[in-house]
Amino acid sequence: MIKLKSKNFIIKQFSAGDVIAAEGNKTNSLCIVMDGSVGIYKNYDSAEEKKIKTMGNGNFFGEIAFFSEKKLIETAVAEKNCSALLLDRTDIYKLFMYEPEVSAHIFKTLFDTILELYTPLIKSNTKEVVSSLSGKKTHESNPDLFFPLGGDFYSFNINKTNESYFKAYNPQTVIFKEEDEINSIYIVLKGSTGIYQSRKKIANIIQGNFVSKANFLNGVATETFAVVKETDMLVLSPDNIEKFFKNEPKSAFSVLKLFINRIEQLNNFIDTLKYGRQILPMNHKKYSIKIETDEQFLQSKFYFCPVCQNSFKSLIVNTNQLLSVSSDDDSRLYYEGVEPLYYDVISCPKCWYTAVKDNFDKGMATLPYFQKTMGAYYKSMQYNTDKSAFDIDDVFLAYYFAMFCISECFNTGRSLLYAKICLRLSWLYNICGDEEQEKTYVKKAREFFLAAFGESAPDDSRQAMGLMIVMGVVCFKVGDKKNAKFFLTNVVLKSSVDELKEKAKGLLKKFDLIPTN
Repeated sequence: MIKLKSKNFIIKQFSAGDVIAAEGNKTNSLCIVMDGSVGIYKNYDSAEEKKIKTMGNGNFFGEIAFFSEKKLIETAVAEKNCSALLLDRTDIYKLFMYEPEVSAHIFKTLFDTILELYTPLIKSNTKEVVSSLSGKKTHESNPDLFFPLGGDFYSFNINKTNESYFKAYNPQTVIFKEEDEINSIYIVLKGSTGIYQSRKKIANIIQGNFVSKANFLNGVATETFAVVKETDMLVLSPDNIEKFFKNEPKSAFSVLKLFINRIEQLNNFIDTLKYGRQILPMNHKKYSIKIETDEQFLQSKFYFCPVCQNSFKSLIVNTNQLLSVSSDDDSRLYYEGVEPLYYDVISCPKCWYTAVKDNFDKGMATLPYFQKTMGAYYKSMQYNTDKSAFDIDDVFLAYYFAMFCISECFNTGRSLLYAKICLRLSWLYNICGDEEQEKTYVKKAREFFLAAFGESAPDDSRQAMGLMIVMGVVCFKVGDKKNAKFFLTNVVLKSSVDELKEKAKGLLKKFDLIPTN
């Protein structure tokens, strides 16, 4: 049972039958039940109405919509007179600072939700499930130790002097070994670590992934966790979790977002097992866009697949023959006769390895493992790799497959690769007139660009400075004026290319980020 100690929050009263939050709506609030009971429904007040569960004191709802800024997927209705705490984004930071016990309760509940979703999958003990969830090539080792399932990248601006939860590790440091007792969650902020069993490496744990014994509060390690490259980690335990929320509210918010992202990933994975594998996001629609192009601008080019060593031809656009008619601030170019975006992604027709053409030869993966984890997605989606006869659905699938391959086939520079694909996806959704999805992927691009900048600051080359302009524009698009000004100002100060300096200056004025006098 939770109680508030401070008077910084307003608890709202609801009468029996009141709809507190409605499915399909966007919400700015995280709702915590303080007294009474709340029913959670799918398709409320319709012929398909289904009650999911009843919530009482300490339970909360709307967390996925709140942290990921998506629409509610369920309706919450007061079953009898009840009271609830509704927290907006300002309030959630106050909660972290003034009510660390309640904040720790939210943290623990989300982590328990991850375990509830994860454990039944692992108990099925199939090679396919364990490989997909854990990144392992076999299922002999204990899989409840870590939860990679794709990397998550958020900014953690943690006070690095506070060693109670921030830890910096040198290469070859053993964090814990088999049979050690552990009660912490280790979140990799920067660097690279590995999971070992009997001195054999069975998985890489990179930025955005986390490691923990399944019950978090107490457990004996069955594997060894060690540092590969110099690594920064956030180490959270029952002893420091409340202090972390109180002292680091913004980073605490990012941790909860990471957990929400993992819950969504697990839910999607479970859906793929139940209903067939999917790779397109839930909000993706069917778009009636025809791909019309003049074949004179297309050419066949030979590619060599770095995964299966297959040689094949793929259609690409020779942009040198195109007439550029205009451009956007974020460097999107418009041409007469063809849309190069449709042809920027290359897929191997034999093993389905997919990447943006400029990075195609840089990927790598173990072929049998890659085909097991990726093949079912390609086969079930019936992805057409023949660009002479593809449609807009194939274009989207190509980009999503390329994004999916990043975590499997690229060991470095992932954040930047994700950012560039997210930006291209925002352009594609713009072409299709889907403003909501366009905004979603601009936001994702910004997150990954910031993560990439945190991993490795660009040099002063023309290419790097041009990329920094794009970063500034993307930040401005989502209302992040602080970082927009930072990136554009850096181009003005550091670039040796007058053209880029003038462009950055012009954008600073256009965005009203400097005085125009």
